[in-house]
Amino acid sequence: MFTKESTFVRHEPCPECGSRDNLSVWSDGHKYCFGCGYYVAADGKSLDIMVLKNRLASKAASKPLQRLPDDCNYSFPKEALDWLQEAQIGPAVAVKHGLRWSQEEEGLIIPVYDDDHQLVMYQIRRFDYKPKYENRGNLGNHVPILGDNKSNGIVVLVEDYLSAIRVSDFADACPLFGANVSKTLMTRLSKVYERVLFWLDNDKAKKSIKFYSTYRYLFKEAKVVVSQKDPKELNDDTLMELS
Repeated sequence: MFTKESTFVRHEPCPECGSRDNLSVWSDGHKYCFGCGYYVAADGKSLDIMVLKNRLASKAASKPLQRLPDDCNYSFPKEALDWLQEAQIGPAVAVKHGLRWSQEEEGLIIPVYDDDHQLVMYQIRRFDYKPKYENRGNLGNHVPILGDNKSNGIVVLVEDYLSAIRVSDFADACPLFGANVSKTLMTRLSKVYERVLFWLDNDKAKKSIKFYSTYRYLFKEAKVVVSQKDPKELNDDTLMELS
C-alpha cells in the first residue's frame, strides 16, 4: 500500500471524519487518516474505508507472533498475589493459565493463546501507576473462549481475563479486554451458542444493556447481569447459577 520511496509530507484535515490533522499526506501522493482509516491512493482515487481496514487487519494477523518479556517468571510479588486472591485465583490456577510476573514491565503478564496454543497477545496489569492495563499484540481473528462448557449453550461476556477465568468453571466465558463489542464477534458467537449473557463490571451496566438491545436478536436467549461486584469477586455458589 505504501511505497518504500514514499515519505511523510504533512498533516491535513480529514474529509471523512472531520478531524483537524489526522490525514497524513505522503510524497507519492497517497493520503491516510490515522483516525478513521480514510485512504486516497497515489493516483487520487479514494479507497472504501472497510476495504482498507480489512487489509490492515489481514496484515496485522500475518505479523510474527508475540513473545512474552524475557524475564517472565512465576515469582509473584505481594501486590499481584493480593489482587489474585481478591479474584479467588490461587497461585496454582494462575500458573495453569500462564500468568507470570515481569519485573522489567513492572506488572502481571496475562497471555492469550490461540487454538493452536500459539501466543497472539498479552496484557500487562500494573499496580503502582496508570494505565493499569496495557495490551501487546493483536487478537486478529481469534476469539478467546475460556471454559469447556459448550453443552449448556451459554457464553458469558466479561470485561477482563480474570473474570473469564472465574466464570469459565461454570460457563464458557469470553473476555473483551475492555467494554467493546463488535457485530462480527457477536455473529461468530451466535453460530456456536444459543444463549448469551452480558456481564460487564458494575460501572458499565448501561453498556451491557445497550449491547443486549443491539444483539439479542442473534441468540435464542439473551440476558444482562448487573452486580455490585465484578464476576471475578463473586463466590462459587453465585457463579454456579450461570449453568
